[in-house]
Amino acid sequence: MQVAYDEIMDQLSFSEFNLIQFRQGLPTLLLDLVHYLTGKTLSGTSTEDDQAEFTTKNKHALLLPIGEKELCPGPFHDPEIEGIRNSMKPEEYNQFLSLFQRFLNYYPDEKKLAANLQQKFVEEKCYLTEEDIITNFKNVFGYDCTYFAKLIYLLLSGGYDKQKISMTRFIKEFMILKGEDIHYAFNSLAFKLYDVDRDDSLNLMNLLHLQMNIAPTSLVGREIFK
Repeated sequence: MQVAYDEIMDQLSFSEFNLIQFRQGLPTLLLDLVHYLTGKTLSGTSTEDDQAEFTTKNKHALLLPIGEKELCPGPFHDPEIEGIRNSMKPEEYNQFLSLFQRFLNYYPDEKKLAANLQQKFVEEKCYLTEEDIITNFKNVFGYDCTYFAKLIYLLLSGGYDKQKISMTRFIKEFMILKGEDIHYAFNSLAFKLYDVDRDDSLNLMNLLHLQMNIAPTSLVGREIFK
């Protein structure tokens, strides 16, 4: 069912947003996230070529030399991570871990770790900041978009500035993408990203912010402003 423009009026609830028929069936700006977390295409299947591309992307060796930057400086502890880790299949947890590490520009190298040339990644002590997500956005999506990176940060931080995003928080927010109802899950996440003022509706100001901050010719913009 295609939602007509005149039916949208001045604001859009999630139930109305969920009726929109996006090109390819889902908001394409989320497809990269899905690919990194599942290795699957939009259809839900995983071909040999798709899986090979997914594997290659996750083996880029952009290593973080020890001493160049302290990984997650300062005291920090994620008390829930062990419970989260134990509640998931190892392969599923490792997919989230890989994505979390990419946002930190951390790519583990077993030889360097054994030789103490690279910092060991300890999930309980690691966190994401707004700067991490903006700086390393390209590591995940393949292109830069500062505004969309900011939207992801605000989603993970609950709308607050200067927050440290734990691995637990990261998994809980994106776990919806693993759900059975793909259309609902993807649209729900897209809606939350667009709803910057967190009032459970999309209004003219939300759309104007997107228009002003995302180039219509960009990969993200072509989907939003089609």
